[in-house]
Amino acid sequence: MKKKVKTVLNLLAVCFLSGIIFIGVGYLYLNRELKPTENKTESVPYYPEAPESAGVMFDICGDRTLCYMNFEDGSLNILFDTEQTAVGDTLYGYSVDYLIEGDYDLLSVIIDIAGGIEMENGEEVLRFTGVQVTDILSRTTDREELRRKIISKIIEKIRETGFQKADFLYIIENSNTNLTVPDCYYWSDYITDLCTNARIIN
Repeated sequence: MKKKVKTVLNLLAVCFLSGIIFIGVGYLYLNRELKPTENKTESVPYYPEAPESAGVMFDICGDRTLCYMNFEDGSLNILFDTEQTAVGDTLYGYSVDYLIEGDYDLLSVIIDIAGGIEMENGEEVLRFTGVQVTDILSRTTDREELRRKIISKIIEKIRETGFQKADFLYIIENSNTNLTVPDCYYWSDYITDLCTNARIIN
């Protein structure tokens, strides 16, 4: 009887020690596997990518002007089109991606959105509204020089006041165009900088 009890106790002791060893080895193994990985990735702020550069051809009563917005280098290039360049073609190497056809009413609203423009009238510098500018433009036979002045003044004003998403929406809704809101959604965020680096190419 004593021999049986001793055998049972020895067996229990061996099972107990085996269990402790098994649990200990398992704990050490899991502890090593669950060690947190080192993540040295620094937090990088998110900056949306600049829009793709695009050329918008304005056709106002037959007077065609290409505004090429280069978002990569932050510049606005103005080109006068006498060749009726089609959408998809290039004018002096600048792509024509969108066409906006409108009348003097559209130009008048764009000028008013910018807050009017200042132009010389004799020896005075006066502020003109959109209606006043388009009235002068419609009565001038040699419009080339006047168009250049008007465009330069509009760019100066947009550089100061900006051009909002709602303004682009107005142009889209009140012209014949292939431009859509998704196409120009982020343009208003960059337009002020583009107008700072504006140049007339031809």
